[in-house]
Amino acid sequence: MTATETKTFNTTGFFDGEYTVNSPKGGHRTFRIKTMGPDSRFAPQEQTVAILVGSNNEEDYKSFAFLQEGGMRVYKKQIGTETAKAGLVLVSLLRQDLLGQKLTEAGYTVLESRRCYRCQRLLTDPVSIEAGMGPECRSK
Repeated sequence: MTATETKTFNTTGFFDGEYTVNSPKGGHRTFRIKTMGPDSRFAPQEQTVAILVGSNNEEDYKSFAFLQEGGMRVYKKQIGTETAKAGLVLVSLLRQDLLGQKLTEAGYTVLESRRCYRCQRLLTDPVSIEAGMGPECRSK
């Protein structure tokens, strides 16, 4: 985030941004929480959840749910999918509700993604987020 950027905090209690859920088994998934603009053609001023589905950490996100004060409302086509289940893990970890507490005890973590200190690319891998640099910049 640059000095001129601000984080949007919605009534759902979540800040807009990218979050990486780290599994105790070693895998991870990255999500984007975004509040749509007031003039958006899709869901104006709604907060959406999307999952990273490609290698471009900036653009390759697929939206699958809305965030609401009571939780997450999954799109009809996504109900029961692995994506929806992974989204529930994210929301529970961020809220630290009963499920989130159990997931934390089991070794799951959620990290807010950051930008590389050297090249400013978005970091989504847990090791890179912790180090503050991606693998290319760390090797220089």
